[in-house]
Amino acid sequence: MGTARNNKKKSEVGVMPDDRLSIYKEQYYFELQRKDHLGKELTLPVGVITLLIGAESYFTGKIDSLHPSVPHAIYGVLLILISLSIARAIYFLIRSNYGHIYEYFPTSRQTENYYRQLETYCEENGKKSDIEPSFVKYLIDTYNKCNERNTMNNDKKSAYIHNARTAIISAIIFSAMTVFACNIETTEKVFHAILK
Repeated sequence: MGTARNNKKKSEVGVMPDDRLSIYKEQYYFELQRKDHLGKELTLPVGVITLLIGAESYFTGKIDSLHPSVPHAIYGVLLILISLSIARAIYFLIRSNYGHIYEYFPTSRQTENYYRQLETYCEENGKKSDIEPSFVKYLIDTYNKCNERNTMNNDKKSAYIHNARTAIISAIIFSAMTVFACNIETTEKVFHAILK
């Protein structure tokens, strides 16, 4: 009977303060976990970029030994496109890792000090019954402030990482085209062998 009355009360007034506090608290820790996850996602792109830079150095060294059927201008354009894609990827990776200031929940000591000050204020003003509701409101407001900043930061970081991956894919495509240009003589021999 009592449970039914409580459920009815909840449905009339909406989400109770304790429920709201739990929701915002969970979101706070979710965004911190998301921050760590996004940080770990940088490892693979950085490794791929390192390989692409090495590949571009190799391609640059091959420019003087190109097959006569490959125009140097086209080969040079491919090298430029690889360089621009790598530079773009590096830019976005740097942006994803720097310039994001996160909000953190106050320390236990700071939170306890706030509670004691609130307790003293309410007792002095004859509002002792307001202590707990006011403290819960403070917690909710603090979590909301942290969540708003942290969610925006994580969304920006995620977008930067996505752009970096797109640039890396472009660099890989241009590198594949350059490999074909470097080995066009071998490719022609393979085609001739197949046709025979």
